[in-house]
Order: sequence, then structure tokens, then C-alpha cells
Amino acid sequence: MNLLRRTGGAIILLLTLLVIAPLHLQSHALATQVTCFAYVANFDSDTVSVISVASNSVVSTIAVGDGPEGVAITPDGTKAYVTNLLSGTLSVIDTASNTITSVSPIGTAPRGIGFTPDGSRAYIATSGSDTVTVIDTASNTTTSAIPVGSRPHGIAITPDGNKAYVTNIFDDTVTVINTTTNTTTSAIPVGAAPYGIAITPDGTRVYVADRDNVTVINTTTNTTTSAISTGSDPIGVAITPDGTKAYVANNLANTVTAINTTTNTTTSAVNVGLQPYALAISPDGTRVYVTNDLSDTVSVIDATTSPPVVTATINVGDRPGGIAINCVTTPTPAPPPIVSLHHSSLDSNGGTCVTNGIATTTSARTPFLGYSYIPGADECTRPGFTFQGWAATTKPDTVIPLPLLRGWDDGIWRYFIANTYDLIAVWKPST
Repeated sequence: MNLLRRTGGAIILLLTLLVIAPLHLQSHALATQVTCFAYVANFDSDTVSVISVASNSVVSTIAVGDGPEGVAITPDGTKAYVTNLLSGTLSVIDTASNTITSVSPIGTAPRGIGFTPDGSRAYIATSGSDTVTVIDTASNTTTSAIPVGSRPHGIAITPDGNKAYVTNIFDDTVTVINTTTNTTTSAIPVGAAPYGIAITPDGTRVYVADRDNVTVINTTTNTTTSAISTGSDPIGVAITPDGTKAYVANNLANTVTAINTTTNTTTSAVNVGLQPYALAISPDGTRVYVTNDLSDTVSVIDATTSPPVVTATINVGDRPGGIAINCVTTPTPAPPPIVSLHHSSLDSNGGTCVTNGIATTTSARTPFLGYSYIPGADECTRPGFTFQGWAATTKPDTVIPLPLLRGWDDGIWRYFIANTYDLIAVWKPST
């Protein structure tokens, strides 16, 4: 039994349900929309530029601390952490509103940032004290300071969260930290003045831009396996999400080189702005974003072409350095079905409907006492839409809500038994 409150008055009719036909109606699906933004730390402007990846334009500029250097996105995408090298602080940005939510002291000359996979801790290279500072991200407070090499700069954490790798500029090493105990386990010799660092998605290899070459480290043995020549003064490195390529910013050559990570050979180089510094890659691996320190720009490289080409150059703040990309997936309701009253051969939405093969010019009031006629899809058309079925109203121009008729819930259309009904046609957009 169902109760139906009629919109034309306060009379409540007690109605009996009779199942008469399945109409195979589809439920309202939720579509998803992915929006991506690149966050760029502008060292001399004391700002972070927010770039829309869709339009390759700056959509927001956020004031942070003095000399922003590193930027990283929390694993859940809700916050961007920015290290301010000259003020020794950490700025936290709410990525939903692009506003600062907290600023806290972090140590002397903070640079690179890495997060554990669960987002509970941030590891920050505090280069002025030759330590890595560990932050509890729930409270943004320091929990420990781990001694590493001289002038730590870049930091990357393995996908399993068990190890952090830190580049030490002044002693030409990479320090390995056990993140369970927050103690160092080894120091791996690499090339001169290592800066940028990235780990393959499978966690087996570390790529280090050490200003002579790109050095590859085996994470099982913590030994170097290759030294790849890319261009003059490699300083930044990033790896595609599928792990097949590493892109390297060659600071003095003004180029970006791609490395085939299967063979560890270079595949191509592309000219960018003056003194490229850091890189970030879109989640689909199709675009590489490169900060150009002396051009005050970000170059956008199309990684799908051979060779890669720069497709956009974006003006940002003074001396852009660190960069990170954040993508957010949000559900958006699919276009709702269109419900139109069946009053004439040409309805108000531009489609043609007929009943029993006869185009009607007035309201089609049809008795449903134990008998009904359901027109087929070929009898109701509307360009760009797919006919879903017929519903009924209890009086002209009053539509019974679709959920009450249960058609969207289980694919079975149920009619209330009452005196007479108007027919209505239901469409969904074809795309």
C-alpha cells in the first residue's frame, strides 16, 4: 500500500499497487569531474601561484612566508605544504579555498618535503641544521629532528612508506632514513651536489639529479647502478606515474631531458626557459610542468609527442622553484531525465509522442483499471535523447514524483490504481 498526497488538495487517497510492466529505467548515475592545479613556490615574490591545468593560467596567488622554496601536496589532496627558506617556517594551504590555514616554525632553511603514504607525517629537509624535521600533520608540530648529511635539499619517500631518501648538497651523498625508527641507515655516495630526487612508483629505484649526471640507486641494496648524462647541471627530476620515464631539468642547459627508465638512456631533450629548476607531471603522464628560475615562468611540455614540445609558457612570480600538482575528483550529478507532459503531438521539449499510434492534441486521460497500454520507444522521439518510458499523473499537469513511482529504484514501473491518468513521457540525454 502507498499513500499519495495529491498536490491539488489535501485529500489522501489509499491506492493499491499493481505491477504492470518493466521499463528498464536507469538510475541517476554520478559522473565524476577531475580538476587539477599546479602549485608553484615563487622564491623572490614570497607567494605561491596556483595554475589551472585545464587552462594553463594562474587562477590564484597566495602570500606565504619569506623565500618559499619547496611545495608538496598531502596524499589526500586537501592541503599544500610550503617551506619558507628565509623565514624558517611552514605555510599550510587549504587547497579547497587556497587560503593559509597555519604557519609554524620549522627550523633553519627548510627545503624539500615528503609525505608518508598515509599522510600522517611530513619529512622536511632543514638544510641550515643538517637535519630532516618530522612533522605530525594532524597538529603541524615537530616530533623529531634526524641528523643527515651536509645541507640536505631534496627528499622522497618510498611508496610503502618505510624509507626516506635525502640528497645532501655539500657532501655528495644520499642519506637513507628508516621511517619506522626515524634513524639513518646508510649514506650513499653519488655525484657532485645532489639536488632533486624521485622514486619509481614500484619503489625499486631512486633517481638523483646530482649536477654531474642522474644517478640511479637500487633501493634493495642502496647502491648506485647507473650514472646517466642528460645535460649541463641536472638539478630537478620527476618520474611519470607509470614509471616509464624520468624527466630532468638541466639548469645551465635550459633544457629538459627524458630518460627511458627501462634502459636508463636518454630519449629526447626540449628547450624551456632560463635555468629550469623543478618539475611536476600530470597524473595521466601527458604533460610536464617545469619552473624556470630566471624566466619567472612555467613551461608546459606535451609528453605525448616525439620529440616532446613546449605547448604553453605561463608567467608566475619571481624566481619560481618548487612545484607540485594536485588533482581532485568530485562527483557531479548526471543530467537529469527530462519529464514532459503528453498534451500534444509536438511536446514542449521538441519531441513527438503518440498514444496507440494516434497523435493527440488534448490531454490523454486514459483509464487504468486493470488495463493499460504502454507505447513503444518508436512512438516517442526527441532529438538527442533516449526514450525511457511512460509515467502517469493523477490529473492534468500534476506529475507524480518519479521516486514515488519507484521506476528509478528497481527498474520496475508501478502504477497507482485510481480513476484516470495523464500520460507523461520520460527521456534521458543520449550522451
